[in-house]
Amino acid sequence: MKNISGTHDCYGCGVCTIACSKRLIRIRLNKDGFYEPYIYNIDECTNCGLCVESCAFAHKECANAMAYPIECYGAWSNSKEVLRKCSSGGVGFEIAHTAIKHGYNVCGVKYDIYKRRAEHYVAMTFEDLEHSKGSKYIQSYTPDGFRAINRREKNLVFGTPCQIDSMRHYVRRFKVEDNFVLVDFFCHSVPSMYAWYKYLDAVEKKIGKSQDVVWRDKETGWHDSWVMKIKGDKAKYTSWWSKGDVFYRLFLGDYCCNKACQKACKYKYNRSSADIRIGDAWGNEYKDNEKGVSALIAFTAKGQEIISLLKSSCTLEPQPFSVIAEGQMKKNVGETWATPIVRRLIREKYTLALSDWNKLFFVNFLLMRIVGKLKAVTRGLCRTSKKKIGIMTMHKVINSGSALQAFALQKKLEQLGYISEIIDYIFPNAAHVPTSKRQRLWMEYAPQWLQYWHKMRYLRTVPNDRTRLIRFTEFYKHNLKLSSRTYPSIKSLLSHTPKYDLYMTGSDQVWNPQHVKNDGSFLFSFLKGMEPRVSYAASFTTSELPDNVFPTFAKLLPKYKYLSVREASGIQLAIRLGGCTPKLVCDPTLLLKKEDYHAIAEQSNFKPQGKYILAYILTYAYDPYPYIRYIIEDVKKQLRLPVIILQSHHKEDEVDTIVNDEGPCEFLWLFEHAEFVITTSFHGTAFALNFEKPFYSVVQNETTTDSRIVSLLQRVHRTDSILVYNRDRVDKVQPQQVVNNQYLEEFRNESISVLSNMIVNVKK
Repeated sequence: MKNISGTHDCYGCGVCTIACSKRLIRIRLNKDGFYEPYIYNIDECTNCGLCVESCAFAHKECANAMAYPIECYGAWSNSKEVLRKCSSGGVGFEIAHTAIKHGYNVCGVKYDIYKRRAEHYVAMTFEDLEHSKGSKYIQSYTPDGFRAINRREKNLVFGTPCQIDSMRHYVRRFKVEDNFVLVDFFCHSVPSMYAWYKYLDAVEKKIGKSQDVVWRDKETGWHDSWVMKIKGDKAKYTSWWSKGDVFYRLFLGDYCCNKACQKACKYKYNRSSADIRIGDAWGNEYKDNEKGVSALIAFTAKGQEIISLLKSSCTLEPQPFSVIAEGQMKKNVGETWATPIVRRLIREKYTLALSDWNKLFFVNFLLMRIVGKLKAVTRGLCRTSKKKIGIMTMHKVINSGSALQAFALQKKLEQLGYISEIIDYIFPNAAHVPTSKRQRLWMEYAPQWLQYWHKMRYLRTVPNDRTRLIRFTEFYKHNLKLSSRTYPSIKSLLSHTPKYDLYMTGSDQVWNPQHVKNDGSFLFSFLKGMEPRVSYAASFTTSELPDNVFPTFAKLLPKYKYLSVREASGIQLAIRLGGCTPKLVCDPTLLLKKEDYHAIAEQSNFKPQGKYILAYILTYAYDPYPYIRYIIEDVKKQLRLPVIILQSHHKEDEVDTIVNDEGPCEFLWLFEHAEFVITTSFHGTAFALNFEKPFYSVVQNETTTDSRIVSLLQRVHRTDSILVYNRDRVDKVQPQQVVNNQYLEEFRNESISVLSNMIVNVKK
């Protein structure tokens, strides 16, 4: 190949445009929206081959062999302003700033709001450099910026790994390599420019002509900084990847990536032709840092020389490459079945609304689930469906949420074709029945009929809660499949170890040290070998463990083959304890649809007539009174409906009926038929959501105590239902609002997939 006339679906780096001595090469967007070179006057081409020599796409290997020992750092700018405006630790900007200070010209990237594209340009002053701050997650247009580079002067060039690899070939060919310092970054891929235009068109319909674009913003912290902020001439638009932003879902979901990124990228992980590589240090080492940390790697002695000049402006922490590169991609981006469809859609002239794209993502997910199911069958799912699963969870806490989460997990396993039993362990907690040592001895050694008599006798000794406890006991009896043996102590688990094909830690606060203390039973400490064990939606309810329980968790958690947790805070904690990286899944009660609860709800002994507002107020996490009274009063005045409150000892004028003797059946019926729900409970929030009720979930704050509630509502795009204690008041209630549970359905399906795959893939 003597020229690039036959090159298609390449990296689109544009270096060939400056390599051509006759300036015959230009780049343009191809049919899929990626930059691609062409020779606009082929008759004048001399076939000198300079364009091919400079083309990274035409070479199988990187231009650099990386003979220099790699030096790595976790780094961040000492300037608060730089750290705030830059995507990670601001080190890329500080490198550029230092380079200009030492006589280099800097070729970086800015966004042209009028042309709606990212462009390379040359900065020679500190003022010029300001335009380069922040990431631009679109393919850059390079020819103008690269032509502005004077090869005879000192230059520092930023770019994607493929752009930098081509630049290395180019400067080496023209024997000016000593004048250049090349900087690349950990790269996911580049998205189609047509996808960017479609997205921008849809957004501009809401906010008017765009005036400014920010791809990353740390307002809510570095780890949740994938935030798209677009300022229009009429309004502003803000959208998070974590909340389903369409552009980030198209890009990071691999729906619209360049074919070269999928098939020909040779720059992942530690493969580079740059002197320096930068990126986000996403690893466990900096998981608690919300200001931003850059991964900083020197691949050459020249790169290390530049890094040594940063000591006055940056904090540099030497780290092994494995720490710095943790979380970075080792393989190329993949392709979904929907990728060809997306490519076709983004080529079309018409504009798609943001909701249309979300529908496509949902359909793609469903079809992938179907394909996954079919593949599972071909792998012999029918043979694994007879696995017997033993579940360890808090199933007998006298709390409807605890009882129903145990029921829901077991019900879903049954729907998936598995046999399961809940290990009937009565752990030493005051919320369980019985609790005294004498009572526990009865349960351990007495026959089944005597155990039941003893339990009923105990319930009758508590007149205030007797009805409620009886209703819970009946629910356990008729709706939970328990092990044939009751285990009232850890000793009994050790002496009569239950036998199952798979051991599963269930949900609720099973790993909360405040409740279970140092009881390793919920981590299967009673198992003597490496029996297969997994967790589904287990909850620590904290981001830190007390020193006295940490060794127990650190010893037992690594024995789990697969982990899934209910809150995002549990992911990093599990990793720190030595376990595998957990999946974030929904609470078991959300695995079932509202129709699955109807039959149990109909067994309720309490069915009030007429419309009502339901208040479910718990006080053990924090005391929401007297603030919650104002909320109830506001809602009641606007809806003009009576208020039924569950589990309250506060008799107030705004409450019409207090229910303190409900069981799970009554709990479900009241939620199913409520007109409006006010709650401080996680499971109250979950059932209001599942039953498609308009509701307010009152949280103490949005970051700590009630992070599980906030995390759930953020995941399903219902943050409008959050009220913060002593801050928010109710101005207007819309009980007839249309509830869109699309995102809940997505979360449910994702969680079911995780549950199913854990069981299928674990080996005995």
